[in-house]
Amino acid sequence: MGINYFFDSKFKNLTNIMIHFLQKIFITLTLLTLTQKIYAQNLTISEPINVFNAESYALSAKINDRFLFFYWHAELLTVNALDNNLRNIWQKEINIEKKYEVKILDVIPNKISFNVIARMRKRNYTYIKVLKFDGQAKLLDSTTVCSWKESLNESETELFISDDKRVVVALNPNYYNENITCAFSLDSLRPIWKVKWKSKNPDFDDRKQQWLVTNDGKTFLFTDENSPSKKARQFDVLQFNTNQTVSDFKINTGEIIANNTLFNFDNKNKKLIAVGCYSNKNNGHNNGTFYLSIPENNTIQAHWQITPFTDEFVTSYIGKKVTDNKGVDDLKVQRIINRSDGGVVALIEKTRITERTTDGSNNTNTIIRNGHTYDFYCDNLFSLSLDSLGTKEWSQVYVKHQVSQDDDARFSSFFIMRSPTSLRLIFNEDVERNTNVYEYVIKNGGEVDRHVVLNTEAKDIYLRIRDAVQFASNEILIPSEGNKNVKLVKISW
Repeated sequence: MGINYFFDSKFKNLTNIMIHFLQKIFITLTLLTLTQKIYAQNLTISEPINVFNAESYALSAKINDRFLFFYWHAELLTVNALDNNLRNIWQKEINIEKKYEVKILDVIPNKISFNVIARMRKRNYTYIKVLKFDGQAKLLDSTTVCSWKESLNESETELFISDDKRVVVALNPNYYNENITCAFSLDSLRPIWKVKWKSKNPDFDDRKQQWLVTNDGKTFLFTDENSPSKKARQFDVLQFNTNQTVSDFKINTGEIIANNTLFNFDNKNKKLIAVGCYSNKNNGHNNGTFYLSIPENNTIQAHWQITPFTDEFVTSYIGKKVTDNKGVDDLKVQRIINRSDGGVVALIEKTRITERTTDGSNNTNTIIRNGHTYDFYCDNLFSLSLDSLGTKEWSQVYVKHQVSQDDDARFSSFFIMRSPTSLRLIFNEDVERNTNVYEYVIKNGGEVDRHVVLNTEAKDIYLRIRDAVQFASNEILIPSEGNKNVKLVKISW
């Protein structure tokens, strides 16, 4: 027998607090049941590393049996080496270049070395330079892979990286003149291609545009033109080829309105893939998902597969019985995992941002402006397993609720840990220091087990789980932030 609550608007906030409290009780009771078996076998936490002046940081899997942690500011790179117990072994500071104006763009490690990608400016010229170091932070090679003469209205250089992390594309946007884009190999430290081109959309809006780099250096720029007000709904695609040419094609979406599309490239089966949500009408609701595949060398041969949201799925996703199926709002395709048989597993999450204005009213806004507080929500997600033709094999809903303020949701969402027999979907229950870390173990047939991995109480860690690094089939490394320090947290199963 259900309990009904009747209330007017003045009790709304109190009722929300009560509901949140009851949810916590339910989760706690569930935890008491689950904690009879903790599935993380070992937890190791490093001493804090002070990154007070750092612009950014990165962590690597093992290089010569050492974990490397990098952080940088301007031209100065600091490297910390830690042993298997996360004890600091050595620290080195590397001054990338003294004669140029330098900005480190990224550090990309592999199993035996790491590459520093830096932008350098001198005498009205800009250079992209790659410096390769061994596991002891000894310089092995240094090469300029791209250069151009500076012009007015240049923006910040952006990097896009292939799936195998061996090819990098550098974009130098220019709002009024030609954009300069180049690709280079991190194996050979040699350029692959360089082109100048003009964009129809010079603002490079991340909400409408995506870059995708294949393992051989071919690169795509997708621009979403799926506006409900337009008769021709499509994706405009620029293709940057390894022979220094640029071609273009369009992907028409027909009658549907494509929402939150994520593109991917299947490097084994040589095909372009997209998974997204769609609407039948201009009402903001997602009525289902779509799958798109295009052979690499035949861009006019697009294959579509539409999967509507059934009443059963929507009921499972929102947690209450649906009698009038209007779809699901605020969905975002976060990951596409390619399978060896040509199929994919897509992970789709409910995300939204609300702006709290100074007058106390709320409105949804995805463009962040100064002087306001923003709440980031990352809630339930679901997996969608599709065969090589996009036909649905299975789908599962994973319940979670995360909310944070003014942090770009960097402590929310999830991490996917891969093994030959399963996927582990790892996430924190609450965005706070004292919380539970859970996992959904997704087996090849779609069967799911939910476990408690650990509880962070009294451990003084604040985990950025979505930025974890997997270095073995049963081990991951997670950064933890707090008080201008970073700790490394290793979890072993």
